[in-house]
Amino acid sequence: MSYTRKTLILLFFVSLLISAFSVSAFAQLKIGYVRPSYIFGKYEPYREAERKIKEFEKAEMDKLQKEGESLKKKYADAQKQQALMSDEMRAAKVEELSKQRDALDKAYDELYNTENGILVKRQEELVSPIINEINNILNRIGKDEEYDYIFDAEQGGVLFADEKYDISDYILEELNKGISSQ
Repeated sequence: MSYTRKTLILLFFVSLLISAFSVSAFAQLKIGYVRPSYIFGKYEPYREAERKIKEFEKAEMDKLQKEGESLKKKYADAQKQQALMSDEMRAAKVEELSKQRDALDKAYDELYNTENGILVKRQEELVSPIINEINNILNRIGKDEEYDYIFDAEQGGVLFADEKYDISDYILEELNKGISSQ
């Protein structure tokens, strides 16, 4: 019975020691976080880029809406004149309007395509330099101020990490050990 009691007391002190060391090791880490939406909301060049993107989108949408209204009018006119048209004229008109409808659909797709649309390209053109500038400043502050990690408080990602914590090579070594033993 006394052996178990001594073991429990020893385990308690060992765990207390481990806790103390891990708290002191953790206390030496320098961690920061960033709120990107706050920065974007306060940084005038970003706000100006957003205004330009919205203006561009509105202008493009206005063009497409006018084309859509024009196409609707052409459909209505064709409906009214349908009785006066021969079968060939009607087929030609349907084909013409169908091509115009396809062209309008394609224009919408080219504007809003999420991979390589006009709007995405415009956004990249205006916002990418700002994002690059912010990333450069984050890296400079991370290194100069000796942060170990800087996190994105809104998305949860790591924006800066001291390279000494990168264990990628260690993981690769372990993976390669598994390959060489096979």
